[in-house]
Amino acid sequence: MRRMIALLGVLWLLLGTAGCTAVTEEEQTDELCAAIITALEQQDEEKIKALFSERALSEADDFADGCRYLFELYHGEKCSAERIRFSSDTSYDSGRHSREIDAEFEVATDEEHYFLYINWWQSDTLQPANQGLYSLKMVTLDTRNQTSDFDPGSRSKRAGIYHPDWADTLSGKAII
Repeated sequence: MRRMIALLGVLWLLLGTAGCTAVTEEEQTDELCAAIITALEQQDEEKIKALFSERALSEADDFADGCRYLFELYHGEKCSAERIRFSSDTSYDSGRHSREIDAEFEVATDEEHYFLYINWWQSDTLQPANQGLYSLKMVTLDTRNQTSDFDPGSRSKRAGIYHPDWADTLSGKAII
C-alpha cells in the first residue's frame, strides 16, 4: 500500500511539473506577436513572410503591399505589447483537428501606440496548409479609436496583411 501511495505521489508530481512547463495557447500567441514586432523593427519582409501559412501566402495577392504598409506605419522600439482579446475555436473530424486563434494586442513603442489583430491556426491536421498566420491587421490606436464601426479584422478576415487599399467587397467602403 505504501508503494502504491508513493507511486501515485510521484505520478502526481511529474504530471504537475509537466503542466507547469507546457506553453499555453495564449503564450504561443504572445510569442507570435513578439516575432511580428521583431520583424517590424528589423523591417524584415522574409521574417514576416515565414510566419504566414502556405494557404495565406497563396491567397494573398498583395503581400508585398502589406509589408510596405507595416514598415511605413511602425515606428520606434517596442515598450510593451498587451493582449486585450483572445479567442480560439477547435474543430474535430474523425480524429483530426484544427485550432484557429484570434487575438488583439495594444502595442506601445517609444514613438506610437498601435492596435494589432492576428488570426492564425495553431495546428491543423485537417488541412496542414492552414497552419500558421493567416491574417494580420495593424493600425495606430488613434485610427482604431476614431473610426466608427471599426472592424478589428475578425469580421472581414482576409489572407495576408491589411493595408488601407483593401476594400470591403460587400459595401464598397474601405475596411478600417
